[in-house]
Amino acid sequence: MRAFLISIVFLALGGCATGGTLAPEAPPAPTVNETPQALIIETPPVVEERVQLVPQVTALEGLNPKQVQAKLGEPSFVRRDANVQVMLFETKTCVFEVIFFEPTPGEHFTAAKINARTRKGVQTDVQQCLGHIIPGGAWLDGTQTIVAAAN
Repeated sequence: MRAFLISIVFLALGGCATGGTLAPEAPPAPTVNETPQALIIETPPVVEERVQLVPQVTALEGLNPKQVQAKLGEPSFVRRDANVQVMLFETKTCVFEVIFFEPTPGEHFTAAKINARTRKGVQTDVQQCLGHIIPGGAWLDGTQTIVAAAN
């Protein structure tokens, strides 16, 4: 009986053999009900860079003391010696200094030199210090002469 079963298995397997090579299977045809895959595109994250608008220091050059006060507000210190006048505008981080000269006696003082220093007296960037004096980014008199400063 055992020999009989073995011969039946061989006969069954022998009928499956074609004697040649097998053809590759074709991919299944898409069906009508199939929906396309969504296309996913990755974009880099948006990095928001904050830029502070700061009035330009050069807009103060040549102005008289009254015009400078209209732009910067009340100075924390004023000193006048003969034909020189000095105004200081101070914050917690810096001192902004505007020096006026009177070209000839009786003429208006004009802003001729602008300096900035830390509270400890070390010279610092004038434009950056002005940004601390005018934190809103605009002159107090409403005029616009601004430059972008990185934070």
